Amino acid sequence: MRSPMHPQGNGDIEAMEYDGMEAFPSSQPLPAQNRYPYCICWSPLCPLTIIMPFIGHMGIADSTGMTWDFAGPYHINREHMVFGRPTIYLQLDPKKCQRKSWDDGVRAANIVFGGGELDGKHYHGRSHNICCQNCHSHVAYALNEMRYLGFGGWNMFFLAFWVVLRGQYVGFGSVLKTWGPFVAIIALIMIVHFVFDAGNSG
Repeated sequence: MRSPMHPQGNGDIEAMEYDGMEAFPSSQPLPAQNRYPYCICWSPLCPLTIIMPFIGHMGIADSTGMTWDFAGPYHINREHMVFGRPTIYLQLDPKKCQRKSWDDGVRAANIVFGGGELDGKHYHGRSHNICCQNCHSHVAYALNEMRYLGFGGWNMFFLAFWVVLRGQYVGFGSVLKTWGPFVAIIALIMIVHFVFDAGNSG
């Protein structure tokens, strides 16, 4: 079995015909089985999420619920997101894809970012830059290929807020994992500020 960090072969990405295609026919997310059909998935990216909870790692799942995420230069992860299982997911409606189908959009993004053949053209994949060409860019590319909601301007900034504000948490533990460290830091700053203010006024 491949390690989650091991680059996937181009054949895996090009075909998107993998084991278990019919194993999870439900269109409902099944977090216990790590299946999120038609979902954008999000997981904390420490230590950045601790400072700004809107910053995290993002992937997109195909119709079977298999997650795909841009994990590094020329590398697409399959099933196991590089920073752990999703804590937030946002399920979308594949009927609102107005150009390519949902799976075709995901496949196109995987090939463009991870490398492979698409529509007679060879792609070498893309390098990874945390500021402007990252996991959010991969998901945005897929949605733009689909023309989801008839919109072709999906980008990392819109997705970062949309998923965190509109997404569903996997459970209460996921809420704590996402927001707990940030709240604890803010509380500590407020306590320290209060103590110093009290000391100065005394």
